[in-house]
Amino acid sequence: TLRTQGAVVNAGEIGAGGILRLQAASLDNHTPGSLVGDHLRIVLSSAQGLTNRSLIDGGQVDVDTRLLRNLGTGRL
Repeated sequence: TLRTQGAVVNAGEIGAGGILRLQAASLDNHTPGSLVGDHLRIVLSSAQGLTNRSLIDGGQVDVDTRLLRNLGTGRL
């Protein structure tokens, strides 16, 4: 579980062998960043939401956000 009241900016690898829970105001996933897990649960509270320019991958991916941008080579 990764929880913050602020923004998460990822350009590395965040992963879990089981459930990966991420709760933040917003998430910006830059190349070559990745979020990988068997089950991803992403909850974002701000209007900035999720910007993905790289990889978000899991057997099950749940995203709760107001805005989702999957840009360039972004894969979800």
